[in-house]
Amino acid sequence: MSTECLTDAECEKLLETMTKSGGQDLAANHMKQLKTYCRQSDGNIDRVFRQLFNALVANHSQIRVSAMMIVSELFQRSHRFRLQVIENMNQLFELCLELNPNRNRNYC
Repeated sequence: MSTECLTDAECEKLLETMTKSGGQDLAANHMKQLKTYCRQSDGNIDRVFRQLFNALVANHSQIRVSAMMIVSELFQRSHRFRLQVIENMNQLFELCLELNPNRNRNYC
C-alpha cells in the first residue's frame, strides 16, 4: 500500500490489520499511512472514527486495546478526531469501561 493515496477500502483493510495484529505497539509504517489518509479530508477522519468505534465493540480484548491505541494517537493529532471522540464520549466509556450513566444498577 502506498502512503500517498489510500483508497477507502485500503484504509479499512489497514485498520483491520492494525487492530487484529495483536502486537504491543502500533507499526510505525501503518500509523504513517493512516495519518496520511486522515489528512486528506474530514470525511476520511469520520470514516476512520466509525471503523475504530466498530472495533471497540469486538468481543476480543486485543482488538479493543489496539483500537484504543489508534484512537489515542489520532486524538493527539487531529482536532476533528478529538471533536468526534468528545461527541461520543458516553459511548466510548460504555465500550471501554462498561460504564453506562443512564443504566440503573441495583447495588447490594
